[in-house]
Amino acid sequence: APPARTEPLATRRLRTLARSVAALVLTATAVLGGWLLVLEPALGSRPVLVRDEAMSPSLRTGDVALAVAPDGRLGAGTIVAVRLDGRATVTRAIGREEVPVDAGAEARAAAGLLARADGEPLEVVHVIPLGDVLGEVGAAVPRVGLPVVLLRDPATSPVGTLVVLAVLGLTVLGARELARER
Repeated sequence: APPARTEPLATRRLRTLARSVAALVLTATAVLGGWLLVLEPALGSRPVLVRDEAMSPSLRTGDVALAVAPDGRLGAGTIVAVRLDGRATVTRAIGREEVPVDAGAEARAAAGLLARADGEPLEVVHVIPLGDVLGEVGAAVPRVGLPVVLLRDPATSPVGTLVVLAVLGLTVLGARELARER
């Protein structure tokens, strides 16, 4: 019988790393996919990608906030998902736009939510029409959207692309290793 060949240490470490990355990525994909395909529609929540650090430390870049229809009046301090400048984003409600008591029902219905992200200066206040409030953030999945943020941000796009490709490559290599072991 031919003598057994031993693999170099670097190759063994790469295979171990690839298996670990593949197991992590495949598990996260299954959990997130199950959430988005099964639980999210059943619970009526909507995922919103956090694209920056404006809500830090409550929410970080790459988190996926899960917004649900509010169960009542949105109070000051509530984190909400809103449509602002044409895209879904996450911010904090700080109150409601004041409407005179004698104003008609139409004027009261048009009143907006006052909002400001945690990282914004105190003088920056956004008035969000109530029709643009997507929901109250009930939970968040940390960092799962980071690859999307890295790929979309022009400042990090080249580095982000390399990181995402490296992780995908390790995932494919690791998945092949895991399949070979079975």
